[in-house]
Amino acid sequence: MANRYWVGGAGTWNGTAGTKWATTSGGAGGSAIPTTSDDVFLDAASGAVTVTVSTGNTGCLSLDCTGFTGTLAGTGSLTIAGSLTLVAAMTRTYTGGLTFSSTSTGITITLGGKTTASNVTFNGVGGVWTVQDNWDAGTSTTANVITVTNGTLDFNGKLTSCTGIVSSNSNTRTITMGATTSNLTGTTPINFTTATGLTFNANTSTLTCTSNGTLNFSGGAQTFYNVTCGGGTFTGAMTGANTFNNLTLTGSASIDCSMSLTADITITGTFTSNGNGAGTQRILINQQTPGAGTGIRTGTTVTITAGSTTLTNTDFRDIVGAGAAAWTGTSLGDAQGCSGITFTSSVTRYWVGGTGSWASASEWSTSSGGGGGASIPLLQDTAVFDANSFTGAGQTLTLNGARYTSLDFTNATNDPTLSRSTGDFYGSLILKSGMAFSSAVTLAGQGSFSLNLVGVTIAPLAVAVGNGTIQCLSNIVSSGSFTLYSGTFDANNFNITASTFSSSSSRTRALTFGSSSFTVTGTGTVWSCGVVINFTLNGGTGNIIINDASATGKAFDGGGLVYNNIQCTGAGSGTFTITDSNTFNTFTVDTPPHTVIFEAASTQTITTFSVNGTAGNLMTLGSTSATNFTLSKSTGVVSGVYLSIANSTVGGGSTWYAGANSTDAGGGNIGWRFHAPDNGHNFAMVV
Repeated sequence: MANRYWVGGAGTWNGTAGTKWATTSGGAGGSAIPTTSDDVFLDAASGAVTVTVSTGNTGCLSLDCTGFTGTLAGTGSLTIAGSLTLVAAMTRTYTGGLTFSSTSTGITITLGGKTTASNVTFNGVGGVWTVQDNWDAGTSTTANVITVTNGTLDFNGKLTSCTGIVSSNSNTRTITMGATTSNLTGTTPINFTTATGLTFNANTSTLTCTSNGTLNFSGGAQTFYNVTCGGGTFTGAMTGANTFNNLTLTGSASIDCSMSLTADITITGTFTSNGNGAGTQRILINQQTPGAGTGIRTGTTVTITAGSTTLTNTDFRDIVGAGAAAWTGTSLGDAQGCSGITFTSSVTRYWVGGTGSWASASEWSTSSGGGGGASIPLLQDTAVFDANSFTGAGQTLTLNGARYTSLDFTNATNDPTLSRSTGDFYGSLILKSGMAFSSAVTLAGQGSFSLNLVGVTIAPLAVAVGNGTIQCLSNIVSSGSFTLYSGTFDANNFNITASTFSSSSSRTRALTFGSSSFTVTGTGTVWSCGVVINFTLNGGTGNIIINDASATGKAFDGGGLVYNNIQCTGAGSGTFTITDSNTFNTFTVDTPPHTVIFEAASTQTITTFSVNGTAGNLMTLGSTSATNFTLSKSTGVVSGVYLSIANSTVGGGSTWYAGANSTDAGGGNIGWRFHAPDNGHNFAMVV
């Protein structure tokens, strides 16, 4: 071990020695560059110069800046195997990554009031670091993270701010907070996801998480003291069965804040949830399966056990309130699936505002045509739109909240416009002919609800109900996608048109056709059932119509399910691609020419196969690779005309004729007869 003193003037601390380093303060340069076995000193004799840490340096044992009045700069990573001492008189613009690698006890971190502005990692088996003064580690959303990989870090009550504290591994390590009051500003303020080997001593610390956006608190089932999430707009997720002394959620002047819980949590003291307002500035507390998107329900609950509660302007979904607390409060909304919580008593509210905002109390009345100023409807309330709601033609109700109760416009007059900028529907949505509404619709409630659009075109439709059904009462036309996340959607014999359909989650869900036709008009994967776990398809006598006039391909990802009829149609030149081994009653491709590609090694089981070209307009059947696909029909005769076929196996008990005007396009076909049926007739469809 040796001492190294900076004597190189303004220069770069990298992998070259030059005349930068001396063995004594102010001594002659020319000594070897320091390593993690050498103590480094930037002192008064170094001068008021800038020392720039660059790549190639080999780190140091301790770094002591006592007496230094210059600047420590640079972005190169630096490994310190001992203590760190910064001082108030110096300037620090250095932002490189710091790694503390000591394997000894008694190591100190002294910041001298300097913001570290670096990602800092503690990684030394058996190392023990103690922070000596207030540590401002900088504020960011992703950088300036403090990570403990090995060893013991004692904040000693000195941490004031950082982006986040991370310790997610299986090593033996300890974090001690002390009496710190700290602001954590990152999108992941705490990350103890893998907490094996971690000892976390919360002591009497207060951690305030203030991310303005995503906020993931991965507590790893540890015990915390006081934690506050708030100060900005946040969409939060808390993972782990964590325990708190006090837990506070504070809403902002935003449309909505939320905290999703993936496991039961316990608050021995007070659980506080205060939304900023009763209209668009509420807080949603809900159960969430890890990895699931916001708003997606699973039908399960989590329990919050609290000693006491302070609750205002908060909605609860799939939450069990438990403990000694009285689960009551002001303006508490029932987003369904809850127990143990006393929600604000339901009321009926009448819209009397004509053109106006959902979140404006002045637009709501306690009676039809009455004076405004009533409370904004909560999810358990009844919202009424009648002849006194819209006094002139074309007036607009703007939905600018986060969650809405049932909306029924059956008795509304003057053809109003419904404009939705945000928010989900937790009940029925019944519109009226003549209305205008072109926004997206997300159905998120539990129970049995109705969807009646009466010819009104909507944008994307997403269904994310719990253990209930949404039942159509009219045809649905969507200018966007249709997504079934969870729950049961009953088309109820009405027809649906959307750009695409998708249901590829693993949550319990069902799609019931009846005699409905489902037309998809988009391109790319227009039908996606690639994940069929917990999915029930009731095909009934329904039809799926893939209809697009563009030159872009369309894919049907069937998930190996049993469908009734599928029809590929339209004048577009794009390829139709069928994936998975599916079962169809009728498989039809019309409006030749078209190319239909089946997934290699897949088997399509079909009762009626109707794919025929015309003179000069062939229907092309092929595989996604040189491996054959199979078409299987149990009985009868299939007779086509004007087909071009490659890499196809047919059989199942029926006889397959390609027709006299069809071609074997490249070989590989098994079972096809490339001529007309033996009786000399060409059939345009199956017999």
